[in-house]
Amino acid sequence: MVTPNYVPMPPKPGKTIIKIVRVAESENHICLDYDIGIGPAVGYAHYIYQITGTWPLRWIITTKQAGAIVLQHLLSAIQSTAPHANQICDAVGVSLVVHLDYTDDSHAAVRVCRSYPLGHYKVAPDDIRLDKNASWAIGSAEYIRAHLMAANSGLPVILVDHHCEKQSPMVDWCADNGIVLLPSLLPAGDYQLPNGKTLVDRKANLLELYNDFAMPDNRLRYENAAMIASAHNMQLVYVVATDPQDAIADLESLKAWSAPVPGTDIVASGEKLYAHLMRYQWAYPNTSFVFCDQRQLCSAIYHQI
Repeated sequence: MVTPNYVPMPPKPGKTIIKIVRVAESENHICLDYDIGIGPAVGYAHYIYQITGTWPLRWIITTKQAGAIVLQHLLSAIQSTAPHANQICDAVGVSLVVHLDYTDDSHAAVRVCRSYPLGHYKVAPDDIRLDKNASWAIGSAEYIRAHLMAANSGLPVILVDHHCEKQSPMVDWCADNGIVLLPSLLPAGDYQLPNGKTLVDRKANLLELYNDFAMPDNRLRYENAAMIASAHNMQLVYVVATDPQDAIADLESLKAWSAPVPGTDIVASGEKLYAHLMRYQWAYPNTSFVFCDQRQLCSAIYHQI
């Protein structure tokens, strides 16, 4: 038997997010198969199904016992995420918040005790934060975990380059703001919304921007990135973090900037950088540059995509 790369923990009592994957109704029962959307148990049902062929998380509601009020409460929770849902059988693919408890004293299984609208729950950052020290390579455990969160949680998703962004401040910022980062192979840049038409390339400071655009060894790589973005009919936006004392608001204000390049006797010239960036935008009109206070870098990236 092949063991999946990602092995989740069994779900525990408490509030969590689930996704309804199947609904079956009979005269007396409503049966909802679900999976966990966040936390260490994310994707637990998917994992057990892969190794046993049996779906382990099933929410069975006895309609007569539950009564109309309970069923209406559940339908309202479903409609908070899926306004089109007119009845519980329309809940397939819907994410919502539930409270889990053990079925008995053996603690061998959990059951759903109550449901809540998705917006009534504040996700703990650690329940969706990607591991900066783990591999994000395609097919890795963290890659699979992130995709399970994106598929099951109903939370906003941002695609992130799986090669270079593990130490980005966006990892913590997205976790703190209830956004799932999804490691991906992007055509260019570092960030993109699913099906979005804008790619964002993060620059940690002006010296990084200078090294990438004013030094000849890197020019071809960034010209190719602009061309590739254009081939995908996409905009490529460079979001650059700046120190407030540099007073950089746009390309024009770069002319007055200069800084020593650490470890060399080179002084980075704002005039030179400005000329290179203007030439770059002339050649590739699908590109642009946004400068922001370094303290606002993550929110600026989110705003651009």
